[in-house]
Amino acid sequence: IRRHLTKGPGKTLSMLMEATRGIHHPRYRGIIFRRTYPRLQEVMDRAWEWFPLLGGKWNGDAHRWAFPSGALISMRHCQNEEDKRNYHGHEYHFMGFDQLEEFSLSQYLFLLAQCRSSVSDIKPYVRVNFNPGGIGHAWVRERFVERGTRNCAPWVPTNDVGELLPTRCFHYSNIFDNQILLDSDPQYLQVLNSLPDQDRRALRDGDWDVFAGQVFAEWRREKHVIEPRTLDDSWQRIRCTDYGSARPFVTYWLAIDKSVPRVYAYREISQPGLLASEQADKIVELTLPDEKIRFHVADPAMWT
Repeated sequence: IRRHLTKGPGKTLSMLMEATRGIHHPRYRGIIFRRTYPRLQEVMDRAWEWFPLLGGKWNGDAHRWAFPSGALISMRHCQNEEDKRNYHGHEYHFMGFDQLEEFSLSQYLFLLAQCRSSVSDIKPYVRVNFNPGGIGHAWVRERFVERGTRNCAPWVPTNDVGELLPTRCFHYSNIFDNQILLDSDPQYLQVLNSLPDQDRRALRDGDWDVFAGQVFAEWRREKHVIEPRTLDDSWQRIRCTDYGSARPFVTYWLAIDKSVPRVYAYREISQPGLLASEQADKIVELTLPDEKIRFHVADPAMWT
């Protein structure tokens, strides 16, 4: 299971507790990553509050905790791109990434390959947490927010009827799930509320539709995206095109419900590298034979 959380729900502590799940096994090996060592320090400080209570002993030279059974949990960073190769050939039964949005996709995938088990009674798995933003915003959103699911079981490969279960889960949480923090530090919510709009949407609300330079700052997925539905045949249909060559050209098919009024965007194409004539062919190809397009608004740049 991989997790997505906003500021304040206790994601770092959850990561540390999850890492201790296998410490009863003498061959258990876990590891927790942050991108840089200074940022890892916060994780290590939290570990000092809890791991000694479980019998953990810190080895500063090896950067890891040793437990009475012989189990080990390492604390490491992977600052530069090629630092990932320092872990090539290692075996970790648990792998945690704190603030995954700070990592590149290539770092994550390379390290992910080291999460495996040669011990028959230990199942390897990964936990990550993240916020919107950072260098990894786009790939984390695509991999987890858009493709993850809440309907999965991390400990078994199939459900009761033998169907394969997804291996990638996504769970949302925010500061309102951490009542202890709200009670002990009620002003922290005020701090999040006072952030600039873009930062507040990202860090308090976990809104993945914000990004630097966004033109339509009023965009909200929960407001502007709906489940698929049947469109009334009587509604007027139009198309609109933004021309592009090196950058993608974009065309939308729109249906207009004048009774509300409301406009539904029900089909889209976005593709770079096509000549204007090729773009026109693509638009015609995707328009159904029985669609009555009232008119088409096109970018004036197409006519040059």
